[in-house]
Amino acid sequence: MIAAETQQRSIAPVRSRVGLAAVAAVALALPACISVQLPVLTVRSADITNVSTSGLDLRVDIAAHNPNTYDVTINHMTVQCTLAEQDLGVVRDDQRRVLPAGQTVPMEANFRVPWSGLPGLLLSAVTSDQLPYRLEGVAIVEDGSYEVEYAYESYVSRSVFLGAATRAVAPMIPGGIDIRVGP
Repeated sequence: MIAAETQQRSIAPVRSRVGLAAVAAVALALPACISVQLPVLTVRSADITNVSTSGLDLRVDIAAHNPNTYDVTINHMTVQCTLAEQDLGVVRDDQRRVLPAGQTVPMEANFRVPWSGLPGLLLSAVTSDQLPYRLEGVAIVEDGSYEVEYAYESYVSRSVFLGAATRAVAPMIPGGIDIRVGP
């Protein structure tokens, strides 16, 4: 009888350790079962809304799709802008945006892109009908655990760029300036 009692006592702690191990395994596996799907950001357009001596203002229109069954928050967005093959650097839009569950919604991001190579850009604009630009961005989702990349390439016409640049620079030059484009 003493042997039977000893055997029962030694089995009880083993059962409790096995039960605890099973609960721990389920708890660890549970996050792997929850599927987090990243939002999809599609740039529909990007427009230069203003040009000044310090840089250009850029408005990026995006279709943002949240495939999850819960809302997702974009904390901020960054973009690296290249204009006429000149890297203008990385800038940030700190506006927080909530993407509703299971929906595609329009989203607008606004960036002030500084430049240090205005003379080179003006030279490119004079020698080309169009200036190519490229945007490569990242949206930081939730608490920074996820990053969603987006990209866009297009052109700005010489006349639009030079017209905006002329308006930006003319007030600084006594007597103004007059740049004519085309024949």
